[in-house]
Amino acid sequence: MKPASFTLIIRQGATLRYYMQFAFDCTDKTVLAQLWSRNRKTKLADFTIEWVNRVTGLFYLVLPHTITATIVEEALWELMVIENLSQERYYYLTGPADWVPGSILPEP
Repeated sequence: MKPASFTLIIRQGATLRYYMQFAFDCTDKTVLAQLWSRNRKTKLADFTIEWVNRVTGLFYLVLPHTITATIVEEALWELMVIENLSQERYYYLTGPADWVPGSILPEP
């Protein structure tokens, strides 16, 4: 299965918080998300997954302002991985992460 494409907008110094939903029950699944350099040689960050409702697949994809403040690359990729209890990995979302430098004041 080919992953769907999704573009993230990362504003330097701002908390990234995307509300997302899968079309399946995530009770027995682990969702992982990572941010990589464009050449995919350097992992820049791990996203936090904040569950709203695992049964309905609702969650927030979060990257805190303390992390986005340190990102200085112009082109990044995000990757979401789902790992079920059998340890199989499925790649559902991948795509560019557009970086907007210094667009807002840092959060307190």
